[in-house]
Amino acid sequence: MAAKMRSTDKPQTRTAHPLVRTHPKTGKKSLYLGAHVQILDRFTQAESAPLLEFLDTHSTRPEFICRVSWRPDMLVIWDNRALQHYAIPDYNKRRRMHRITIGGDTPY
Repeated sequence: MAAKMRSTDKPQTRTAHPLVRTHPKTGKKSLYLGAHVQILDRFTQAESAPLLEFLDTHSTRPEFICRVSWRPDMLVIWDNRALQHYAIPDYNKRRRMHRITIGGDTPY
């Protein structure tokens, strides 16, 4: 089953990605979810919506969340192939952030 997503730079473009991805190093499976997922391949919008809502609600349960308490000179690195991330704007101090994207493999 694949998740179809809308590209942010071309609103009319649709791309299919696997809903379940296998990490190329660990072999562990994870769900590829997020607000960008619009519909599941071979499902109607009406069929996809409750499934995606369930999976999103499940994947964001408190026991699955890692919350970073930022401190000066802190460095945080994560593997986008194995987790979701969401920046909660609940801090009142200026942070300097850099994003680095490393070319990867084809998801399977």
